[in-house]
Amino acid sequence: MEIQSLSVVVPTNGCINQCPFCVSRMHANDYTNLITAPVTKSEKSASWKERETAKKNYINRLAFARDNGCNTAMLTGCGEPQQNMQFIRLFAEMNKQLDKPFRNIEIQTTGAKITEDTIDELANCIGITTVSLSVSCLCSEKRNAFVINGEQFPIFLFNLCEQIKKYGMNLRLSLNVTKDLFHELTDNDNYNNNYELVFMQCKTYGADQITFRRMFASDSESPQNDWIKSHRLVNEDEWFAGLNNYVKTNGRFLNNLEYGNSRYSVDGMSVVIDEDCMAKNKDKTSLKYLILRPNCKLYTQWDDKGSLLF
Repeated sequence: MEIQSLSVVVPTNGCINQCPFCVSRMHANDYTNLITAPVTKSEKSASWKERETAKKNYINRLAFARDNGCNTAMLTGCGEPQQNMQFIRLFAEMNKQLDKPFRNIEIQTTGAKITEDTIDELANCIGITTVSLSVSCLCSEKRNAFVINGEQFPIFLFNLCEQIKKYGMNLRLSLNVTKDLFHELTDNDNYNNNYELVFMQCKTYGADQITFRRMFASDSESPQNDWIKSHRLVNEDEWFAGLNNYVKTNGRFLNNLEYGNSRYSVDGMSVVIDEDCMAKNKDKTSLKYLILRPNCKLYTQWDDKGSLLF
């Protein structure tokens, strides 16, 4: 079994953001939180014993992912990972108990409510190697925050990117490709001419890596699916075809990832075009990711409890 990464779901009580396209908002979060369930102080209590059992099971799943060639752990979840720094510290402790700990530890975040102190701890105490920053608008910090959380929490992208680089972490910009991404980048809707502008803007942020994410919408009715469909590029298929051509023409092929996508080098930045962000492709000989839930079990799909693996 080939696994590209392990998605570690950080338990949170809801999310501080309100991303209108968020997959987590499409499905009930009905996975019991065993790993950070409250316990009494007594080491003989039933709750304490249950917590210790949960930790053993959790570590066992981490080890299973490593045994199957998975080298990357991605801290993510149904909320912003930084909402639960206590769990992130616990994860770091459990990772150290593995025979072969994860060396490449990433965090997926919009950057909401992250301070420089948080970045310092992530880099120097937790061992985060890469920050994958989810961006919904490249040029307008105000518009980006509006899409993500209705401007409840400002996200100062330039300062945030600068601090990430300052503390020695890699910066990946995960671009949510909708009409909002290009707000203030171009003066019209002719998005096919903006590839160079997109890469120039990413370079300005100091990006080491870029992932272009095609937003997934199912056929079911939901506010999230409706939003994605109404905010798609009018010529989305054509735009992604043009992007692929631009990257191949202006970049250099590096390698194929485990789940089939190709990685290119463009102007000194690693570039991946993800047109299957929900891993719905039919080829399952390799897994894009495993998902480790707070119930201490591994799944292969975000939206299907029947995908339980171990």
